[in-house]
Amino acid sequence: MKLFYKLIIGFLVVALMSWITGYFAVTHSKEELQKAFIERTESMARELLDGIEKRIEGKVEIFSRDTHDLDLQETVLMSNRDFGKLDDIEAYIEQQDKAWTSVPENEITPFMQGLQENRLSEELKDKEEYYSGDYGYSVFGEIFVTNKYGANVAMTGKTTDYRQNDEEWWQIAKEKGLFISDVNFDESAGIYSIDLAIRVDDRKGNFIGVVKAVLNIEDIISFIQEVETSLTRKGHGTMAFKIIDRYGRMIYSTGDFKFLEDVSYLVPTAHPGSGLSDTEVFSEKMQKSDGSGGEIFVSYVHSKGGTGLNWLLIVEQDAQELFAPVSRLKKRILTISMLVTVLGVLLGFIISRSIAKNIENLRGAAIKIGRGDLDTKIEVRTNDEIGQLADSFRQMADDLRSTTVARDELVREIKERIKTEGQLVKSRAQLNAVIESIPFDVFGIDKDGRYFFQNSSIKEHYGDIIGQRPENLAPDKDTLNRWLDNNARAFNGEVVTGEISFEIQGQQRHFYNIIAPIVTDDSIPGIVGMNIDITGRKEAEEELRKAKEEIEAWNRELEKRVKEKTRELKEFQARLIQAEKLSAMGQVAAGLAHEFNSPIAGLLPLLQKYKKTAKPGSDSFRDMTLMLDATEHMARIVRDFGSFAGKPSERRFELDLENVFESTLSFISSRLEQKGIQLVREYKDGLPRVMGNKTELQQVILNILMNAYDAMSDDGRLVVRTGVSRDKKEVIMEFIDNGVGIPGENLKRVFDPFFTTKEPGKGVGLGLSISYGIIKNHGGNIVVESGNRKGATFRVFLPAVTVKGVSDDD
Repeated sequence: MKLFYKLIIGFLVVALMSWITGYFAVTHSKEELQKAFIERTESMARELLDGIEKRIEGKVEIFSRDTHDLDLQETVLMSNRDFGKLDDIEAYIEQQDKAWTSVPENEITPFMQGLQENRLSEELKDKEEYYSGDYGYSVFGEIFVTNKYGANVAMTGKTTDYRQNDEEWWQIAKEKGLFISDVNFDESAGIYSIDLAIRVDDRKGNFIGVVKAVLNIEDIISFIQEVETSLTRKGHGTMAFKIIDRYGRMIYSTGDFKFLEDVSYLVPTAHPGSGLSDTEVFSEKMQKSDGSGGEIFVSYVHSKGGTGLNWLLIVEQDAQELFAPVSRLKKRILTISMLVTVLGVLLGFIISRSIAKNIENLRGAAIKIGRGDLDTKIEVRTNDEIGQLADSFRQMADDLRSTTVARDELVREIKERIKTEGQLVKSRAQLNAVIESIPFDVFGIDKDGRYFFQNSSIKEHYGDIIGQRPENLAPDKDTLNRWLDNNARAFNGEVVTGEISFEIQGQQRHFYNIIAPIVTDDSIPGIVGMNIDITGRKEAEEELRKAKEEIEAWNRELEKRVKEKTRELKEFQARLIQAEKLSAMGQVAAGLAHEFNSPIAGLLPLLQKYKKTAKPGSDSFRDMTLMLDATEHMARIVRDFGSFAGKPSERRFELDLENVFESTLSFISSRLEQKGIQLVREYKDGLPRVMGNKTELQQVILNILMNAYDAMSDDGRLVVRTGVSRDKKEVIMEFIDNGVGIPGENLKRVFDPFFTTKEPGKGVGLGLSISYGIIKNHGGNIVVESGNRKGATFRVFLPAVTVKGVSDDD
């Protein structure tokens, strides 16, 4: 094959490699994008279902707390006592139930009105109106309370019947403590809803009644629509959602749908009810159902939370939108590859034509000169080694031409032989000088296979090789075979070119080898060869390859680090969101404290007035005294709670730490008692006051107490102690618990923001960090001592007041 075609093929191979690389890059990008999308979609769907369940569980938590409300329990207990005095309770309930159900739907009897307008019913209506005003729609269709016999005690609206203990939800709530229904149409409330029923126990844990709330499904749908709106703003315009309940009924769809329509055909064979009880999530790619021939990705996520709803969330995404970036990349790579191919072919044609043409002209001229045509013009005009060789051939032709004489000048030629021979010697010397000036190995081999000439370059590598054979110089058998094969081809009249590599003086060298036959009178008495050293170029190519591999390795490492930082950023964002929720709860708590404070403030003067009118020592006097004490105690709790939940003042006052402790313990003492944790107070008499912000110090104390509460079992022991330092300059607060303790590797991180060892949803890791900042801002310090399973001791040091200031306790 000619050199021209070899060079063209080489450039085409390089262009083909760019096409192959682009193809694999696009294919791999598409696979990785699909994998990342499925993972992200499944995670997002899982978070959406978790959000729905947490939304329902939040409502359950609200009513679970309300079951401990004093008014509710007193009303239910009073109803139970009244029913207990009846001779035949069941007959009474049955009689009232028949009378109740016989009344037209829009009519209310005085008996119904009494249940609907008692104090507990008014409180339930206020709660219902509060959430309706906060969300902009009716969150709860109705709320009502029954006693332990299943009869209505209080309600926000007329219920379908009076007896409830024959209902499945009532029986399940009584037995298990909680009942959550699937979505249905509630006839009493006139809305699609989820029924929540919660068992009511007295302080001793005895069953006394049931609270039922009808949760409007609009609350869940609005939450889903908020998520959809957020995804649309982020560029997921074709993403669609469907939610199906356990019975295969449609609860929600992004497009038009009929509520509770049977769409069980959409449920995959792996869904619960169809066999997916052990599979939470999976994804697949399928054809669009509209006949367009397009594809979509579908992810199925099954809810497995504590609500027991067993809903299925289906998320669909248009594959064309997903792979749009890959399509754009494919077009760019195709354009670049075409340009590289065209440029490669054009460049290869120019370079190949230039080299091949010069070598072909040189070869043709050498053949003609060898045949005696000394007037042959050598059309090679370059400044490289080929040009130098062409100059040598021109000089050789001129020398040979000067030695040729016509037969008619034979006499003159004989006379001038000596002169001519001198010129010939000079010409040969010039030729040798030209050959010696070539900075590459130049050699000649005769028909016997022996070297008959060499230049100084090859002599430096091998020494004097005149008269030797290639067998004496080859470093190994493979190299020798290549040499002999190339020499044989040249003796057959072929100009042999190509790259060869072999060892010289202990070093591996690379050469571009040219071997041409010496043609004279239709015979080839010898061959001439040249080895152009290209070792430097080969080494540069190898360095370029290694540099490319290092860059690719750095790219892989960079991608790995970017993924790690992205995961850390998502975790940090989730914790910030939880912190914002806690902040919002604090604002709601402050508002509730304000709302409770107003009726209590009006109640206290009335109680004081009635106590004065009661006769001392009488039952009425004692009852009024107990009620007045309880109301004042409630007022103090509400005042302290409102002060704690509200925005702290920037002013600081002289504080009595014992007073701060007691006002804070009122928030948590009941929880400690319910868990069976023993609270030990060890206050030092005559404790110096401190200068500080009462609300902030209450927050520090409550954060440490709550951490101790979470760390202890039912038989825990918590000691709160006050004291002073030896130099009387600091007041010390100590909190000692016998909980699980803190492992040594975590002690240095307990005050870091967002560091927590609690389960997700039970803390965001900000409590101790905020407490540390508050104490430092007060000029104090906070330290912790602990060991794994050895409990924990927190010590807070605050500067003692040495100069009398303004007291916040007065």
